[in-house]
This record gives sequence, C-alpha cells and structure tokens, in this order.
Amino acid sequence: MLRSWHHTASRRAFLLSLLVLVLYGWIAWKLYFYSILRKKHYRPFVDGTRQVSRGLAAQRGAILDRNGVVLALTQPLIEVGIDPFAARPEEDKPLWPHLAELLGIGLEDIQAAMTRRHVLKNGKRKKLRWKQLGTLRDESAHEALQKLRIRGVYGLRRSERVYPSGHVASHVIGFVNREGQAISGVEHALDFFLKGHEGCLNSECDGRRRELAQFRHFEILPQNGANVFLSLDIFIQNAVEALLDRWEQRHHPQGMSVLVSDATTGELLALGNRPSFDPSAYAQAAPDDLRNRAVTDTYEPGSVFKIVPISLGLEWQVLRPEQIFDCSRESVDFGGRRHPLPRDHRPMGRLGVMEILSRSSNRGVAQIALQLGPKRLHAAAQLFGFGERTGYAFDGEVSGILHPPSRWDSLSITRLPMGHALAATPLQVHQAMGVLASGGYLLRPRVLSAVMEDSGEEILHPSPEIRRRILSPATVRLVREALHNPEKMLIAHVRCAGKSGTSQKLIEGRYSQEHHIASFSGFFPMEAPQILITVVVDDAQMESGIAWGMRLAFPLFKKLAKWIIRHREIPASPRKFSC
Repeated sequence: MLRSWHHTASRRAFLLSLLVLVLYGWIAWKLYFYSILRKKHYRPFVDGTRQVSRGLAAQRGAILDRNGVVLALTQPLIEVGIDPFAARPEEDKPLWPHLAELLGIGLEDIQAAMTRRHVLKNGKRKKLRWKQLGTLRDESAHEALQKLRIRGVYGLRRSERVYPSGHVASHVIGFVNREGQAISGVEHALDFFLKGHEGCLNSECDGRRRELAQFRHFEILPQNGANVFLSLDIFIQNAVEALLDRWEQRHHPQGMSVLVSDATTGELLALGNRPSFDPSAYAQAAPDDLRNRAVTDTYEPGSVFKIVPISLGLEWQVLRPEQIFDCSRESVDFGGRRHPLPRDHRPMGRLGVMEILSRSSNRGVAQIALQLGPKRLHAAAQLFGFGERTGYAFDGEVSGILHPPSRWDSLSITRLPMGHALAATPLQVHQAMGVLASGGYLLRPRVLSAVMEDSGEEILHPSPEIRRRILSPATVRLVREALHNPEKMLIAHVRCAGKSGTSQKLIEGRYSQEHHIASFSGFFPMEAPQILITVVVDDAQMESGIAWGMRLAFPLFKKLAKWIIRHREIPASPRKFSC
C-alpha cells in the first residue's frame, strides 16, 4: 500500500513538472515570437506605450510702447470645469457655495452643470464629460479649489493673451485668437519673434503613464518669445482715442483716422481709427471695426494735395514765387485747346503762387498744373509717395490709385492738382505732408522701435529711413510760410502750418453734394517741426452746412496739438520769425 502511494505521488509530481515545463516553454515561445519573429510589427506599439513625447510651450512675448508701458502680454489661467459622471452632487452639495464664490458664478449654474450629463451632437445623444464652469487667474484661488475636493471638478491650465488698454491702438497691435493664432497688426506681422520656439521632452513612463525622470532621453527647453517695443506713445495715443470718442459721439461719422508722428524720424506716435474694437473681445466686433482704415481705406485727398504741384513747381523752377495767375477765369487756353477750370468756394481775383496755396484756389492750382504738364504733374505725385505703398507692414496696406497720364481724360489735368482723380490712404497723405515737416525728405512711416529678448539683448532695431529727398530748404521755407495762417494757426503760442481738404464722396458713380470727407494735415512748431498730425473724418453729420476740413477736421487737430504742446513742453515760437 505504501508503494502504491509513492507511485501515485511520483506520477503527480511528474505531471506537475511537465505542466510547469510546458507552461514555461509556451511563455518562452511567446517571448521569442513577439520579440524576435514579430519584432518589427509590435515594436512601435511597445515604444508608444512606454515612451512619452510632448511639446513644451513657449510664452509669447509682450508688446510695449516707447515708454515701456505694456500693451499686450500673455498670462496663465486655469479653466475650471466638471465631469458630471464623476461628480457626487448629494455628497458635495454643501461645498457648492464655496465653489460659486471662487468662480464668481451662481449656485444655479453649478446645479445645472452637475445634473446635465448628455448633449445632442449631430443629432445623436452623447455623454458630456466636460462642462466649463469658470476661469481662475490666481494660483491661490486654484489651491483653494483643490482643497475643496469636490469630485469631478478640476482645472485645465492654459495661457491667455491680455490687452490691458482695451481698444487703445487696437488696429496697430492686432490680436491673437483663442487658438493662439496671430490674426492682425503687430501680433501677426511680428509673430515669428513674439511666439518664441516650443521645446520638446522625450522620456519613458510607467504603466500609469507617469514619467520616469531617470529614464528621460532628452529635453529641449522652450525659448520664450521676444518683446516688441513700438514707437507709439501711450499718452499721446490716449489723447487721440479720447478726441476720437468725442468727435464720434458729436458727429456720428462713417469712419475716422488720426495719425501722429515724429516729424524728424517718421516714427508713428499714435494711430487711431473709428470704428474700433477691443482685442480681448474681437469676436464681438463687426468685420468693419477690425479694419485699419488709416492704411486700407482710400479717399480723394482734396486740397491737401495742392502742396504737391506747387512745391515741385517751385523746386523745378517751372514757377516763380511772384508769378501771378488770374483766378477769376472760368477757362483758359493752353496747349492749343480750351480747358474749363474748377470752381472756387468763393470768388478770387489775381493771386500769386503762394497765395493760391494759402487761400486754396482750385482755379489757381489748375493753371499751375497746366503749366507743369501731365508728365511732370504725375511725376510730382509719385515723388510725394502717391500711388505706392508707404511700407507700413502691419495690416494689408493698399497703394491707392494714381493713373498714368495715358489714362487721363480731358479734365484730369485740372482736377488732379486739387486732389481729385486719385485715391490715397490717410497714411499716404500723412507721409506727403511729412516732406514739408522733415525739411524736404520723404520719410518711411515706422511703428517698430525694437525687438528685444528678456535678457535685454536687442534682436532688431530699425533706424529712420529716408526714401528720397524731394525739396530744397529754400522751397520748404516758402511753402511752410504759405501754410501758416497767423490768425488760425497760432496754437498755444506755437506757430503751426498745415492744409485742410474737403472732398465730395462718390455715391453711385456721382459726386455727392451732401456727403464729404474732411481732412487736415499739419505740423508744429513751424520753425523746427517736431510733431506731424493728420486727421481724416468720413461723412460726418453736421447740424447745418458742409463738413469742410477747416470746420470739422481742423478743430480736432487744434485740440490735439494743444495737448501735445503742453505734454511735451514745446516752447512758444519767437515773436519775430521767418522760415
């Protein structure tokens, strides 16, 4: 009997050993099969499970004005939401008031989020696993949220582009959308510098997808974006915005643009448009509000353009300052044909060249243009920058319209010198007046001051750019004197010079008698210009009469000039002065 028991035990041990051996053999075969025979097929899956690769986000650089005032920056925030399927409303309800206080929402919002578990998507009922409750921007508030330990409630970290000044200079700055894409303005044009370079991390992880730092393969740290400094002066920009708001409320125009620049360098100190928008709430703005009208919209500049044929007529010695023209004539014979002359806003007799400019005679400047001839008149407009982009690189600038003489009709030669038969942007008009303010140079308008790393190292620092010299100092002195009206252009004891313009709008192919664009462009002090200002007001509503440039645009220029003179402490002009 004992032998029989030993025999049975030996048999069982043999079978068990055989079973273990077969099991280990099966495991060895599987290991060989998967790791050797099917290695190429399964290796990507295994590596994908064990390894983790992720990008490390770079922080977008800030945009600042010339004084270091921040106009745009990136701030971290935490989006707080709830997974209704993980929530336990019956247990956590006493904590809801604390959650509502942290997020600044009502208890009813939390109740609705806790109980709504499904949503209709493409006609199908789907589980709702995330419902946003609010946003936290303070780390201490996030810590308080975590201490509440409300199940199903958690936060997702992301960054947000913030524009502290709201709509101020919004058309220059532009905006970044919620997906982090730069859409317009400086944000878009200098996106390469602002966005920085994303980093990268590659490591191994455990079964719960937690990184094993000791097995990290490589890590490339992100490089934060550079900071962009603009030539804008936030104090002057705020003054421009305040005046634009006042004029908009008073006159309800279709649009307005105001430009302020340094007369000696071409740097833009302020640029404002109406309508405007808040970059932080760009989705609420109408498409027209997003347009930078100063560089995208064109109009017939009107009498401001008269500086072009008169200045270059004198420069090329086609005209003499003492030359007299009969401005009472309705037509003149020139080049073997009869040319009808445009009407003046009031009767004028015989005027000298400089009087034609100071008194803004349409008939006088038309006769000057006939003396110049089509080719020279067209060349003069080109030299002053009309018909070509100024080089403003931040918002789809247009070149305007300046037809070659071959496309002119019989009236173009007498209508172009008074600012009709061409189209220009407010920035082009501003640049043209800048020739007289700068002493005869055509300066490229510039809004970028510098691009700088956080460390203070400069990446980019553009210098003032002279596109070409157009006028001699003698011609500049003559024209400046003609643009100074002692009665109207003495502002805060500082001599100013400038020219108004009033152009009729084209409505359904015809010049309207009721709809006008009023403008004024001028500079100061006249003896050594520092500041250049251009104002354009499109189709304002007046209580009575026509919205003349001197009646509508000049008062805005005057108020802004007064403020800048005080702000910059520009001294009074000498009593006896001649350009």
